[in-house]
Amino acid sequence: QEEKTELTEKTELTAGEKVKELQKKIEIVRLELDEALLQKDKFDMYYQKSTELDKLIEEYLETMEKCVSV
Repeated sequence: QEEKTELTEKTELTAGEKVKELQKKIEIVRLELDEALLQKDKFDMYYQKSTELDKLIEEYLETMEKCVSV
């Protein structure tokens, strides 16, 4: 049972690190999306950044669900 606890703690740490990484990526893409809007980039670029942000948020939420269920 002690091994399970260590494994669980290791998994949580890894999930926690992933959450932090995703948070950083989300912030970067949000800034890029804002910049694309301010510079009135082509719709394609804005759409690409918007889609990328959506995927990162989805991955973040899935990771958070896994953290809570552990």
